[in-house]
Amino acid sequence: MKYTDLQVEKDQDLLLVFLNRPEKNNALNMNIRDELENVFYVAKNDNSVKGVLLSGNGKNFSAGYDLDEVVDTRLQSFKHRILEYHYEIYSHPKPIVSLLHGFVSGGGFDLALAGDYIIAHRKTMFLRPEIKFGAPPLITSLARKIGSAKALNLSLLGSPINSVKALELGIIDEVLENDLLEKGKKIVEIILPMIK
Repeated sequence: MKYTDLQVEKDQDLLLVFLNRPEKNNALNMNIRDELENVFYVAKNDNSVKGVLLSGNGKNFSAGYDLDEVVDTRLQSFKHRILEYHYEIYSHPKPIVSLLHGFVSGGGFDLALAGDYIIAHRKTMFLRPEIKFGAPPLITSLARKIGSAKALNLSLLGSPINSVKALELGIIDEVLENDLLEKGKKIVEIILPMIK
């Protein structure tokens, strides 16, 4: 299948999935979420795929939901296949390694948390700005990593945190200066024997 808002390629038995709306800071419009839902569905049923590396093209991993589309659809974009989209990614049976850089914000933050192992560039910034717009943030994905109390605190404050702080809190697993993709490939090789 040809994707318009994702760059998807195989590297031996790994599937490399890049959010590919760099001109929009990889904002999650309905189409990119549909494509992510599809690519993860196809990958789980493809025996030639052993793991998935998830990243983004351009300066940022993802700025979160596409607010222009949210306004244009009178908030309906928020609801678009929300259960199916999250289920397909979070229930994925194969290892996912998230490779993060730039801004990781809102729904992009939640998407990044689907990674079984999360690597961030040293200059990555994490934001949960929903509360500042009067929208309820998704707590469950973050709580799964750091517990309910810390997740609620971070979500209610809405303050940005850098990758070092994210590592201290247990949100991510590793901070690197470069070579995130190569490290991600090695991590999948380490994880695979544990889940067979």
